[in-house]
Amino acid sequence: MYPPPFEYVKAETLSHAIDVLATRAPNAQVLAGGQSLLALLKLRTVNPGAIVDISGLSDLAYVHEQPSSFDIGALTRHVDMLTYDWPKALSVLHDAASVIGDVQVRNRGTVCGALAHADPVGDWGPVLSALNATAHICKRGSVRDVPVSELFVEAFQTVVGSDEILTSVSMPTPRAGSTSAYLKLGRRIGDFGLVSVAISLTMDGDVCRSIGIGVGGVGATPIKASEAEAYISGNRLDDTTLDNAAALIQGSVIPLDDVRASADYRLAMIPIIFKRAVRAAHRRSAGEVVAAGYV
Repeated sequence: MYPPPFEYVKAETLSHAIDVLATRAPNAQVLAGGQSLLALLKLRTVNPGAIVDISGLSDLAYVHEQPSSFDIGALTRHVDMLTYDWPKALSVLHDAASVIGDVQVRNRGTVCGALAHADPVGDWGPVLSALNATAHICKRGSVRDVPVSELFVEAFQTVVGSDEILTSVSMPTPRAGSTSAYLKLGRRIGDFGLVSVAISLTMDGDVCRSIGIGVGGVGATPIKASEAEAYISGNRLDDTTLDNAAALIQGSVIPLDDVRASADYRLAMIPIIFKRAVRAAHRRSAGEVVAAGYV
């Protein structure tokens, strides 16, 4: 199917893109990598009057390591996350990038574009929530910062307004000795996840000093499992602790039924994927080389 007619605007600068959105809102959408938007246009699921193409703004394609953060620009692609030399504490980013779509999607799709698309089974939402990342959102005359865990409103909807652009995401530099891991349960390689769990972990001997937990595929939005994080922090990572934390996560979500899996199946898989992800991160903290990504 062909998309309906629309006005195409090739943004010359970020300011130009924002100005166009300000004058066309709410009847305009941003095109970055296009891996989600183009499919929606062809299906006529969306019908914008104007498309603002920011794909040529090369200054928005970056990963910058700052003294206290890592910053990811709006046009940083999945493949860039896959090939970047992340410290061990951020290996979760490599894990996630390695299981996104296929080669074509990874080469064209962008991190911020995927976040703005807000697919409930997307990979970056749970990962960046676990890392306590912040989204930076620009509009004409102002910039606002929103924790990624608070970015999502419902399926395919975020707090980003029709006259705004998600221009970058930043993650605080992890504590020394931190590790991380991401696991995704899918029906086949390249498929959307049925349940996914991202873990950012800092240990103090046998005791968990702090933990970040992001869960995807188990509701209308990704979630940051704050209650389970608080419960685990300060405890040993034994079976009882992980079982109780998994139960807290199960009690905080309302999984959806769809053609890929039932709500009951997703709910039953949460403890399994969660515990495997925690143990993968824990083993990495001990220096083991542990494969992650697909279960």
